[in-house]
Amino acid sequence: MTGCFLTVVFCTALLLFGMAYRDNSSGRVTILHINDFYEIESNDDGRGAARIKTIFDQVKADDSEAIMLLSGDFLSPSLMSSLFAGKGMIAALNAVGLSYVTIGNHEFDIGVDALNERIAESKFPWVISNLYVDGSSWPGTARYIIKEINGVKVGLFGLVTEDTKTLANLPDNITFADVYGTTNEIIALFQRENVEIIVAITHLEMDVDRALADRFPEIDLIMGGHDHIVITESFGETTIVKSGSNGEVIGKVVIDKVGSPKITSVTHIETSSDIAEDPGVVTVVEGYSSQLAPYMDVKIGESDVELDATRSNNRGAETNIGNFIADAMREKMTADVALINGGGVRSDTIYGPGVITRRDIYSILPFGNYLCKIRVTGKTLIEALEHGVSKLDSAGGAFPQVSGLSFTVNRTNDTGNRIGAASVNGKELEPDSLYTVATIDYLFDGGDGYDMFGDTQIVVAPEFGPLLAESVVEKIVEKQNISPKVEGRIGFE
Repeated sequence: MTGCFLTVVFCTALLLFGMAYRDNSSGRVTILHINDFYEIESNDDGRGAARIKTIFDQVKADDSEAIMLLSGDFLSPSLMSSLFAGKGMIAALNAVGLSYVTIGNHEFDIGVDALNERIAESKFPWVISNLYVDGSSWPGTARYIIKEINGVKVGLFGLVTEDTKTLANLPDNITFADVYGTTNEIIALFQRENVEIIVAITHLEMDVDRALADRFPEIDLIMGGHDHIVITESFGETTIVKSGSNGEVIGKVVIDKVGSPKITSVTHIETSSDIAEDPGVVTVVEGYSSQLAPYMDVKIGESDVELDATRSNNRGAETNIGNFIADAMREKMTADVALINGGGVRSDTIYGPGVITRRDIYSILPFGNYLCKIRVTGKTLIEALEHGVSKLDSAGGAFPQVSGLSFTVNRTNDTGNRIGAASVNGKELEPDSLYTVATIDYLFDGGDGYDMFGDTQIVVAPEFGPLLAESVVEKIVEKQNISPKVEGRIGFE
């Protein structure tokens, strides 16, 4: 790869709003960017759709043709999306005035029919270049868009990770084309159309974005998601921008078609409570929030300790909330062990000590998963654990949170050979023995790559199992006071 440098640039909203790029916007392209945006409600950190609208309007006051892009993952997961299948998100983003969006892997969480309904409700175009259904482009979306902005011919195209096929366990008629072959095709088309600025809106891992920049110097800007990082990297004339998650920051890129390099500035605007909320967006958001309160904002119990629902910990280590969730699963299904993927623990928040509400649990477990019970051999169980720890370095969502099971992990061993000693309820795990496992429909169906459960014996099918979040709520209601802890179920060598 050529000349890579890393910068992460923060600026306050007030400073940004006071700085005009130039008086005449001719030849300039201003792009704002968010990705992995799950929560439309405002919070104490100053996030929320209403503040994003304010920032967008401030930028457009300087450049009326500024656009805002969203790099996928927004219809799910969240408490509100679980109940409304992403409908509230679309309403809020319509009110924000979002310009263009690409699809992320979590857009499929709500189901294909609901996804198509949300696309139809959107006032902004969807652009996705490497997604097909029955061999054709996804209904209601564009493979690419060419738009003139301040006299500049800009080409936009969208890419989603091919891992979505596995992550979402999609049917065979939904396919994902190779990102590199797709990019090569789109760039050739843009060149024939004399496009002056090429922008890729991607939902890919950072290494794939880097490879795109390295292979295709024709791309001026890659605005990416999926990694939940705030970053700016340049490879020659190509710049990669990612803007964290949940609107914690908003990327801002200014491009000059006659400049060298074309990209003249990259900043990340911090959202904060100092930024006024747009009243129109507030009204839209409150319309959905008000429907949640009577059901969700009710005390179900208390925790005597902090509950660790942070993303990084649950994707790489045993956590107390992971233990509690897995214990609730095992108890509810009367199984030998329980296993859930750490990526299913959301909200990226530490709760308590103090009151726990139903909203807290649905924020931690927003996917609407159902429990099931299967019978597997010890060999299959080890295979599942090996898969679960196969992506430790990248904080993969498959990392297992468990109950009734203890095991050690050797980080330095090759993938597939990392699990050491393992025991079930204090007895050594036997490869030929049979064990009952409580898990969720997502993993049972092969989600997050857990395809080893496909041929197992079903004891309780997902369609007859209880809702995971409600099972956890029931356990808290029963106990009233909880104090889960890290117990050494997962050890590292």
